[in-house]
Amino acid sequence: MHTTSDDDGITMRRKDREMRGESKKKQLRQEQLSWNGRMGSFEDSIEPAMLADRVLLTRSRPISIGCSSSPVNTAMLHFVCTGSHPSEGICSPRDLPHTPPGVVTKLEAFHRHKPTWTMTGERLVCLCCTKKNQCFCKKCTLEKLKFYSRKENISIRTNRKVELEKEVAALLGEVSSLSAKINTTTANITLLRKWVDDKKQINKTKAEQLATIKQLIVTTSKHANKVLSYYDKHDANEAHMHKRRLYKEGKVDEMNRNLSLVRKALCGSLYSIFPVSEVIAQSVRPNNDSKRNTVDATGKWTVVSGHQIEEGPMVKVRDSFLSDAARERLGIALADSVLNLSIDLRSPFAAFLHSVQLINNLAAIFDFRLPYLLSHREISLRERWSRELLDNDWFKFCQCVLALGLHLGMPPENLHFNCPHSNIIEQARFIMEGVTIPKPHPIIIASNHRFEISDSLPRVNVDDRELISDWDTCEDLDL
Repeated sequence: MHTTSDDDGITMRRKDREMRGESKKKQLRQEQLSWNGRMGSFEDSIEPAMLADRVLLTRSRPISIGCSSSPVNTAMLHFVCTGSHPSEGICSPRDLPHTPPGVVTKLEAFHRHKPTWTMTGERLVCLCCTKKNQCFCKKCTLEKLKFYSRKENISIRTNRKVELEKEVAALLGEVSSLSAKINTTTANITLLRKWVDDKKQINKTKAEQLATIKQLIVTTSKHANKVLSYYDKHDANEAHMHKRRLYKEGKVDEMNRNLSLVRKALCGSLYSIFPVSEVIAQSVRPNNDSKRNTVDATGKWTVVSGHQIEEGPMVKVRDSFLSDAARERLGIALADSVLNLSIDLRSPFAAFLHSVQLINNLAAIFDFRLPYLLSHREISLRERWSRELLDNDWFKFCQCVLALGLHLGMPPENLHFNCPHSNIIEQARFIMEGVTIPKPHPIIIASNHRFEISDSLPRVNVDDRELISDWDTCEDLDL
């Protein structure tokens, strides 16, 4: 577009110069000389970037100066109407050698004011001089061109910058999304690598364990036959051991039955040697009287040897009698610590000694350890006596009878601590009626007529049937 207008301007200027003739050549040459002087000084001050923008201005859209109307179109219309040269006074003709390239093309829209021109639109005010009229000097025109060229370049660069910023923002958005995906993928790859390493380590450990197990299998396989043979022998001997166990249990039961019979026979012999009976109502004819004494119907009075009358029951052990009153008199007689008893007190003392002998023999027959030691020999040979010693021996005797009854398996409600001979009679009845081997029972130890229970320590544990001692057999008893 600018090239076509430039060609038309050149043609018109040539025609104009031909029409003017030779009269104006001299004037034009003078103006050209002055113009070349000013142009040389101006070109030295122009920046290289401005010279490079000349081509850009020629190829870009027309530049509006001062107002919205295009000065190029205004100048062209004025040239067509008046036929005057638009560049007169501004630049030299195109054929002159000092004309800068491209200046005419850029500046041909700006004209000097002549009285014959009719300008439309706003006028330009010179910035280099004080003229208030329209000034078309070369310096002002170049300043305007430089300003608008810079403004156009700035707008172009700004638009380009905005476009580039949009492109960069889009690229950054894509890069950020790609970076997030890359980070996620990298983290997943790291986790997968860690998982793979862990699996490799686990597989390595399992392989080592498998190798160890294989070696262990190879080692233990050598002993497998021995273990299997041992199990076979154990299974084969299990039936034999069961039969042997049954045989031993039967043997033990038979030995226990024989022992029970032996103990029963020994108790029968012992009770025949030391008979114990209670005398409730009995009359004895006195030596100096031939008449028979009558007994109270209630049975509370008993006449012994025709000398004394006692109240209450009496116990007969062999040929000796013992009662609570006789025991009291015996204690009073022994208070002097001299074993010199009268005839009527010898019978109670003998009955007490026979009872001690009886309970010791029963404990030996049933292999029972009495809670207290009752020695017939010690009691018989004791030189010094007192009532406290007699009461102490009587307490031990009652406690031993009670403990033996519990050991035999008698019910506790049939035993009485203060009636030892009654307990002995109940024990004899319990044994002779047919009782099996008694199991151990707790011993009742009485102090001040209060019963306390403690565990007994039997010499033979009947539950340990395979550990019965050899002396506890019928052969060792000479029966």
